[in-house]
Amino acid sequence: MPQLPAEQWLLAACDPQGLLPAPKVPLALFDLPELLTQAEAHAVAGAVLAALDRWHWSDALTLSQQSVVHKLCERTSRRHTLAVGRTLALQCLAKTITTALVQAGIATTILKGPDFAERLYPSAALRPCRDIDLLVPRKSFSDADRMLQSLGFAPVTPERKYAAEDYGQISYFSAGPMQWSVELHWSLINSPTQRGACTFTWDDLDFLPNTNTAAPHLLAPISLLVLTAVHACIGHRFDSLQQLCDLRQLCRGAAGAIDPHELGETCQRLSCVTAMRWSLDLAARLFGCEAARELASLRALQSAKPSWRLIGPQMVLRPETLASRVRRNWARRVLKTAA
Repeated sequence: MPQLPAEQWLLAACDPQGLLPAPKVPLALFDLPELLTQAEAHAVAGAVLAALDRWHWSDALTLSQQSVVHKLCERTSRRHTLAVGRTLALQCLAKTITTALVQAGIATTILKGPDFAERLYPSAALRPCRDIDLLVPRKSFSDADRMLQSLGFAPVTPERKYAAEDYGQISYFSAGPMQWSVELHWSLINSPTQRGACTFTWDDLDFLPNTNTAAPHLLAPISLLVLTAVHACIGHRFDSLQQLCDLRQLCRGAAGAIDPHELGETCQRLSCVTAMRWSLDLAARLFGCEAARELASLRALQSAKPSWRLIGPQMVLRPETLASRVRRNWARRVLKTAA
């Protein structure tokens, strides 16, 4: 299915490093609301607004049309500013929580969200987040749970198909009007039904040397890439552009160089070859990212089941369509048994 002008502009404009030129296909004024709506839905509004300004897209419009553009962009910018404020607050809250955990002798690391905003993007404004995800060793899971509750976070107990201890996550909300959301994990794949051949716990991941014993551990670049690919593919089955923007930044070396040989060995060891290959393939197809394409061509990843007929850009750009939902369910079935 061909991409609409708003979709082509979204893919070019969401680059947080601003490396891509404006698409050759023109963006009409009536396409702008759809572009901005999708930018917010995919949490890439900051990069899109910056790109529209950098490309001087509205310069050729009449004064009355420019006024309309200004109002639309200003409305999106206000909402984005609120999202950025929430992200900065979550970064501060994450440091408070992890400091308390570390002082209690509980090893912890921040997953995605505030960590990605700080390590992968030029500015936190380009990577808004809504919650805090923490990973601890499974042996420390109960102690970390008690610590979070002592800090004023109330656990949420949804109905579950399996015993609670089989899940790798507890969700919490803080007291007070802001209702900050925190998720505590011992596994990166929370649902037992989705683990299949692969599972990711603290002992499966690599960390940077921890020179500050009062700070949380930081995941090494390859573990960050594995986390991102598994989260995007198995956890969400590519329903958000932000996940693939994270992946592209990692492929570009934003958190440090990715050693191809080590990446291949890690994926085989953790049985996530398919998730990694699909994620890299999709990033290469969506963005034309050569770094992702080169990593996807690794011999160690060639045993993955083909993805081109199963997943594609439309799964990301139009996640709510019937075709995307069918493909997402199909992918879920394949991933249950894939290595």
